[in-house]
Amino acid sequence: MATRKTTDGFVTPTLHLNGSGYRNLSDQYNDAYTALTLATNTLARTAPHERDYYICDKSGEAYEAARRQHEELQRQLEAVRTTVGSMLRDVEEQEMAHRSVRGGK
Repeated sequence: MATRKTTDGFVTPTLHLNGSGYRNLSDQYNDAYTALTLATNTLARTAPHERDYYICDKSGEAYEAARRQHEELQRQLEAVRTTVGSMLRDVEEQEMAHRSVRGGK
């Protein structure tokens, strides 16, 4: 059996009788995905605003740097959320495949 991976190369668990089981893995990845979605939305609300930077830096460079850094943090967090979502989908696809082999049970 080949190692399973997400499209971005992260190894995903393989469902089998001696493993953690579909329900446990699905619940854990779903919880992580939900928390990351909340974190993504919460982080978006912390976007820098120019009014918070102009006092110390009239050139606007500090604000631009803060804006770029915030965008990078958002990108990184979204990348983690996407990977966890891929892992969740892979576990669900494995379960669906197992069910079709077992006749829907």
